[in-house]
Amino acid sequence: MPPIENDTGKNDLKSQIQLLIDSNQVMVFSKSYCPYCVKVKDLFKELKLEFNVMELDLIEDGTNYQDMLLEMTGQKSVPNVFINKTHVGGCDKTLQAHKDGSLQQLLSAETEAYDYDLIVSGGGSGGLACSKEAAALGKKAMVLDYVVPTPKGTTWGLGGTCVNVGCIPKKLMHQTAMLGTAIQDARKFRLGDRRER
Repeated sequence: MPPIENDTGKNDLKSQIQLLIDSNQVMVFSKSYCPYCVKVKDLFKELKLEFNVMELDLIEDGTNYQDMLLEMTGQKSVPNVFINKTHVGGCDKTLQAHKDGSLQQLLSAETEAYDYDLIVSGGGSGGLACSKEAAALGKKAMVLDYVVPTPKGTTWGLGGTCVNVGCIPKKLMHQTAMLGTAIQDARKFRLGDRRER
């Protein structure tokens, strides 16, 4: 098949490749006669892993696939291995990943998708108000809140500095102290004294 010249054809091909990568835990772009591809496929068979293989030399537009893979990954050669949507590389990198244990980590990685309508950065009063409003409107919101521990190692959850250690606790403690003083003063003026006079 001739090379793809137009952007629509390239985008379609890229989408097809991405769909293969996304829908298979292990995806190998290979050539049937390549000894390095055989090594990688043998490794996956030995590990008793299900894997999907596309033999680029056996399909009509295999060169277009290989050109698009080069554009997507920067790797010209085969095998071109993807595990859980992560590009591993060729034969050497796949074998090395098996040797150092990173292949197993990739295989056991969580593949849960995180799908949110709104991501709020900051769990202060404004961030919480924003996420509550989004939830009230039926949207799925995620709040990101990072707290640098104090020198004593104190951290806190949602609410931000203002709610947890800033102006609101300060005002609350100040008001509490004022109420305590007011109650003591009231006794001096016999306010609230229930005894008959």
